[in-house]
Amino acid sequence: MQRKRFESELSGIQRKRVEKLQASGSVACRTAYRRTRNGVPAREIRADDVAGCLRTTGGESAKQAVVHITPDGLRVRWMTPLEYACLMGADNYTLPIGRIKP
Repeated sequence: MQRKRFESELSGIQRKRVEKLQASGSVACRTAYRRTRNGVPAREIRADDVAGCLRTTGGESAKQAVVHITPDGLRVRWMTPLEYACLMGADNYTLPIGRIKP
């Protein structure tokens, strides 16, 4: 995921949330998801360190991003299938080799 694009999709409230976390001087990890507001994509970062809702394939924005926030900036990446499985309580989950595109 492109960091600059992600940052451009943050609303003022979300941008302030990131700035506050950066000003704390520590490292924070949060999850984020994409919403569409008035036809415009918007990223929302969770205020706490709990992952947002996980939706089924029939839902809208099923993909979540992990946001690593430091005083120096952000790193953003998509959640992995293994992370989704762990959040859903799957024990001993192994990736189906060859079925997931990088």
